[in-house]
Amino acid sequence: MPQHHSVARACTLALAITATSGIATANDDARLFSGTEAFISSDSKPDLVELIGNIEIDALYELPTDGMTAMIVDDEVFFTSKDGRFLFQGRAHDLWYNHSLDNEAAIAKSTQVLRLQQMGIDSRQLSGIVVGGKTATASLSTVFIDPLCDNCLNYVQQVLDADMATAPVAFVVIPVLGEASEAAALQFACRDDSVTDSEALAALLGKDLASLPGDPPESCNADRLHASLLLAQTLQVNGVPFTAGANGDVVRGIPADLTDMLREYADIPASESPF
Repeated sequence: MPQHHSVARACTLALAITATSGIATANDDARLFSGTEAFISSDSKPDLVELIGNIEIDALYELPTDGMTAMIVDDEVFFTSKDGRFLFQGRAHDLWYNHSLDNEAAIAKSTQVLRLQQMGIDSRQLSGIVVGGKTATASLSTVFIDPLCDNCLNYVQQVLDADMATAPVAFVVIPVLGEASEAAALQFACRDDSVTDSEALAALLGKDLASLPGDPPESCNADRLHASLLLAQTLQVNGVPFTAGANGDVVRGIPADLTDMLREYADIPASESPF
């Protein structure tokens, strides 16, 4: 199809998306990706779209940034603003994965896959602790937790209870639940280098981080905590526990099949990571 036809169809599509409160429809199944894949059949098309005409949508992806959506129309990539007013076409590059967003596969990876190690992020350098099995041979999963979140600490305990054949998990401690969590996260980040992992884990699980020896919060080097908070904000971590799995999956809450998941991750070699 000539390019100007694709642009016109994309403009019509942007108007349809805006007018139908974010629901994309098509003659066949339309796909709206926002964490979970949802399918809307042509039987449920809003009347507005029927009036606009037969709009064929290949795919629609909500980018993990504020107010931007990518859509595929006739194998061409377009970007729209949240309100559907502005339509963009041109080069876009994902700096984390270092690839161009010029095809559906690349856009799908950027919106649905979160592999921190492939992005050059070493969770071991954040304010956290590594728990679990084959650290030397398996790729690392990262879990953001709050030090006073009972569900988060239950997650840590379940990983500790799992057998050593599972993959390692880096638990990154960030404050989410208010001032008390901020103080606890700072105490964890300021612990002395002489504190062993076992001692730090015991204090974390017992909610007794104040007992750990370390520098006073007002004078300690909290760079790792600041880096952890910056990464959490960048990844839009808006609730804990938040898992970025070794295979790129994103899981909110404790996975129902945690042990099986970690065993699967143990088969992903750490050689895939630059660390």
